[in-house]
Amino acid sequence: MKIQGRGQAKILLPHERELLFTQGFTCCRDLAFNKACYYLACRIDECCQLRLHDVFQGDAVRDVIILRKQTTKGKQATREIATHPKLAAALEQYRRDAQELLSIKQTIGDWDPLSVTYAHNARQGDCIVCPGCSSDQTRRVGFYQRDRDHKEQVHVCKACKRRFFEKTVLGDHPDIREAIIRLGVYSSRSFGFLGLNPANPYLFPGFQGNGHIGTMPMQIVLRKACQKLGIVGVSSHSWRRTVLTEMYRRGVPLKVIQEISGHRSLAALQLYLEVDPEQVEAAVISLPSLFTDPEIGFQA
Repeated sequence: MKIQGRGQAKILLPHERELLFTQGFTCCRDLAFNKACYYLACRIDECCQLRLHDVFQGDAVRDVIILRKQTTKGKQATREIATHPKLAAALEQYRRDAQELLSIKQTIGDWDPLSVTYAHNARQGDCIVCPGCSSDQTRRVGFYQRDRDHKEQVHVCKACKRRFFEKTVLGDHPDIREAIIRLGVYSSRSFGFLGLNPANPYLFPGFQGNGHIGTMPMQIVLRKACQKLGIVGVSSHSWRRTVLTEMYRRGVPLKVIQEISGHRSLAALQLYLEVDPEQVEAAVISLPSLFTDPEIGFQA
């Protein structure tokens, strides 16, 4: 188990894995990304560099997903992994959600977490009304710098002390706000939109739809999901260690696991595999029971 960066990444138990897949991730991009790490037994940087055309053929997920040689550790060889049905479903949902989010972004431009949380229009006629308590006793308290070119007036309510903007970007679009919450993306400025840049070949785009997403943002996503569920000792390598160990425990030959994992040698692969104490106990119990030798009269 990895604690404060030391030790090996935790092997996730089946119920922990299911908790992460059903409750841990708040948007389909994060779910699809982590399922890809698990079902492809790939490293996090390999998943970050997956290309759209190596995963999708037209609108359908390929039966075999390609991990290109140049993205693998040591640039050893291209790997082709059969697509698990649960991974295919997650990837298809991710692409549908990405198209919906892209249409929202094209409609209203950027939004930020405050716009999603406090979507309102505070001005009613000539008055500024607090969105919290509806008091019109408010005052201005400076500006919020959204970016280099845009700043917005901040108001504070004298009654409930709530700070708010006169108008948030989603104030006129309550239906879009609900869609954004449902899709799990709170800030469009920290989310890499699939399809925003049609020339970008990557499945998981980086900032503003350019390049591919970095490993650090996805490590943070996994860390926050584990913290929410109380799972400790997990790192981005846990998915890879978990699936390879599960294959080993199910009796998959080491050479087959090596073909999937892309390890150079069986010795390198075996460092990933964890032995279950129950397996050790079962191995001992499976030994032949003691028997009595009739000629010498004692048990052997």
